[in-house]
Amino acid sequence: MVKLIRLTTENNNQFEADMDSEIKLGSNASVALQNITFQTEFVALGVSGVDATIKYNFDEAAYGSAAFNSNDLKFNEYTSANYQTFFEDLEGTLNNTCSIGSAASLGYPGNTAQMNNYMQFNVTADEEKKAIQLRLTPMLHPLLKTRAFDFEFAAANPDSDYGISSLIFSSHPAAYTSEGATADTTAGVWLRTQNQGGPAFEAIDYGLLSRERGTASSTLNRYIYPNDGVEWSKGSSVWWCRINNLIDNGGGKETNGFAIGLSKTPILLGTVLNASHQDYEIRCYKPADNVEYITPDDGGAHQDGGVSPAQVTSADEPNHDIMMLRKDRDVIRGFLISRDGAGGANSNQLFEYTIPEADKNKPLYPYAYFCGAFEHASMSQPSMTLDPFAIDRIQPNAYQAFMTPLAGDTYGYEGADGDPVIADENGYERASAAMQTKLPELDEDYWGGLPASSPIQLVKLTIAKDILRFLGFDGPDYAGSGDFTFTPKYQESGFEIIPENIFQVTNSDNYVVVLDSHPLQSYDASTSQGLLLNDTKASKIGRRLNILATLPENDNNGSVEHEVNQLVYIDLDNAEPQRISNLRLRVLDKTLSPILTTGISVMTLLFKDN
Repeated sequence: MVKLIRLTTENNNQFEADMDSEIKLGSNASVALQNITFQTEFVALGVSGVDATIKYNFDEAAYGSAAFNSNDLKFNEYTSANYQTFFEDLEGTLNNTCSIGSAASLGYPGNTAQMNNYMQFNVTADEEKKAIQLRLTPMLHPLLKTRAFDFEFAAANPDSDYGISSLIFSSHPAAYTSEGATADTTAGVWLRTQNQGGPAFEAIDYGLLSRERGTASSTLNRYIYPNDGVEWSKGSSVWWCRINNLIDNGGGKETNGFAIGLSKTPILLGTVLNASHQDYEIRCYKPADNVEYITPDDGGAHQDGGVSPAQVTSADEPNHDIMMLRKDRDVIRGFLISRDGAGGANSNQLFEYTIPEADKNKPLYPYAYFCGAFEHASMSQPSMTLDPFAIDRIQPNAYQAFMTPLAGDTYGYEGADGDPVIADENGYERASAAMQTKLPELDEDYWGGLPASSPIQLVKLTIAKDILRFLGFDGPDYAGSGDFTFTPKYQESGFEIIPENIFQVTNSDNYVVVLDSHPLQSYDASTSQGLLLNDTKASKIGRRLNILATLPENDNNGSVEHEVNQLVYIDLDNAEPQRISNLRLRVLDKTLSPILTTGISVMTLLFKDN
């Protein structure tokens, strides 16, 4: 006679059953495993100690061997259930090595040289091969159409075709352009343009933005926001603008000025910009008012920045104040950059906010809003760095067009029609010489690859070998412990490092099913020191052990579904009939150690009388 018993557990494959009805067995009975199903959670990668440190040197030839930034991965054991989160942490750690400022100037130990470019890393977590990619990040005007989007760019023909675009940013209630010096009264966000003859209307005054003429409001009902898939650069990044014009309109403080900011959540179209999006912000009001700021610690409440703009109403725009949000490594800072009245300039830091580990590498969404009417408040040269890997998803091949200085300098019409475009102008250079001393140095020689006359660039990226093997890198260079340093060739505004093998999480095992509650006629002759029974002596090599079955499985996806093709009954050590009212079983790994499981495990046993 054969009796069937089904058991379940959610306790890491430790099965315990206390039955109301006893199982009656005759003498010399036996038991077999019919099937078992469970979901394992095995350790795929452990990150700790010195193996967590990643080092990155953007250009050793230019900055020296000591000019590297380092950042640490999160100490963690990544299992078959959560290993995908490792790729986000790796990408975030790489991006936290990116800084346009020197480590010393930002309060970090290490290099005193600046990397001199905005940039972002990307790890292709959704692909079979986990490539590590880097791209430089151009500064873009959010509403300006350039040849990067219409592909008419040609080096021999520098005449631009700058006009309004809604490809990467949208406006509420709408966006318009003006042909003359004054915006219209139609409600919306206005890009100032000028007729250049024929159908060409080009942005002027450094791509000036404002709300309509004649109407001010304390509500945030004129704003720009990124379209789906558009995010701020996750490496070193910036969102800045010049205060082109700021005049007291005679009304309440809140009806003056404008703001730039960053939201931690995607911005949805509404009648007004929702206050929940004001996570990071710099806000100007009347010329005599101090600028204010918001950080995630402030609960949406504006804080006094302690300084007012110095120059915002004269015609000398290159010396006008600049509002700037900037990310270096894992820190976001807010600045008001102003002339000091003595021939120099000041970089007034408004706030400094360290991004918490929980928000590491999370997207941020730039925005701006306008409260003062056009004649009283306008911003010029609004410039931001966007995720360079998203640009091509918006429009194929647009990224490389942006990285061409003639198209990448997206600040609009530069002078009389037909004037040559300054090929190496990066937008910062439109500030005065004094103001430029307080702006991050930006070297566009790297855009599009280094010219032949430049020194050889030497990029260095150092990562632990254990991590590289997990990613799919294979060969003697990656064997053993310690680090490996890549020196990728820099080309087309970045580089890519691709492993030799396709990524896969592997776990080959030979699971052991042990019946702890009843003795079995089975033995273990392995070299394992695992403790199968409460009696420590019974775990020694070659001793009799209560092994019911072994399961050779390759559970790379963590799932084990074992159905026995031919039942193998193991004798119970019962010379007399017995009654079974409780059962205790465990499933161990090939080293006779406990395993981790998720969900419900199910086992079916068959008991047979002789």
